[in-house]
Amino acid sequence: MKKFNTAVVCNPKKHYMVDLTERVERIIKNYVEPGNYFAINRGRQYGKTTTLCLLAEKLREKYICVQISFEGNEEMFQSDYTFVSGVMDLIEEQLEFESVPEHLIEKWKNEIDTDLPFQTLAKRITELCRFSERPIVLMIDEVLSLAKMFDYIKSVNGRVAVSNRIFEVVLYDYFLSEDETGNITKKDAELNKRQFIVDGRLDMEALLRKFAEHYAYVYADNDQKFIEKYARKIFLMYLKPVINGTGNYYIEAQTRDEKKTDIIVDYHAEQFLIETKIWYGQKYNEEGEKQLYGYLDRLKIKKGYMLTFSFNKNKKTGVQERRYGEKILWEITV
Repeated sequence: MKKFNTAVVCNPKKHYMVDLTERVERIIKNYVEPGNYFAINRGRQYGKTTTLCLLAEKLREKYICVQISFEGNEEMFQSDYTFVSGVMDLIEEQLEFESVPEHLIEKWKNEIDTDLPFQTLAKRITELCRFSERPIVLMIDEVLSLAKMFDYIKSVNGRVAVSNRIFEVVLYDYFLSEDETGNITKKDAELNKRQFIVDGRLDMEALLRKFAEHYAYVYADNDQKFIEKYARKIFLMYLKPVINGTGNYYIEAQTRDEKKTDIIVDYHAEQFLIETKIWYGQKYNEEGEKQLYGYLDRLKIKKGYMLTFSFNKNKKTGVQERRYGEKILWEITV
């Protein structure tokens, strides 16, 4: 008799579960067959491991499926050598399970170069793929441990965060480039780029004003959920083509959350601080202004910019400029 299950990997013969057949076939068609790298990323208890197990079962009809997990293998991450050694042991177990020819397994077992362990691993994988009669698919569960080893991520208050600023910007750029909904925004920015660069300097006010016009024309009719999820991302889509090749940007770690994000833009010798935020009332807005003045002090910048996205139909849009001592806050609300 079937039962509901939330503790272990689901088995269609034993547990009530969603039929994942179509999803598995779509993964194979869109990612495995073209030879792509891909990741399945969701929170706990969403069925990631169950999906991987069903995917592996289907793949074995045509492929050698090497399915490994880093869960419970924390000792592997002490050094490059222990990591490579651990990975090769895990893969060896899977090769034996998959009934790979003995001569390939023996070649896999060759000694690891202690000075160049990753080169050894790369060479073994290349040899295995070259001499195998069937194509090989490598599947890794619990890959966050690997990202943590290479300092790509860190734990902040029990949540995963990107710890490497360069890697973070690369990820931002990648996801922005993959988002097809932003094509019209990117094209508009490229078309107007010359208005924003004057004598080699970036005119941030002109850029923000033009972005506000674009946003109002294209996106203003969207609801609160859309604004909360996509508004700041749309601004980054607009900003990137303008500064690309000459400037760069990064996200201020201390303010990165679902309500507001501080973006620091470097263009030639100038630095711009832009806070993008969602309108959640006057009190929250005033708190954000005080915090922005503090960041201006820390960065030794006299002028800061605030881009506010409002889903309140009664909120006044347009530009406001306020002074706080020697600091200037330039805010535009869309």
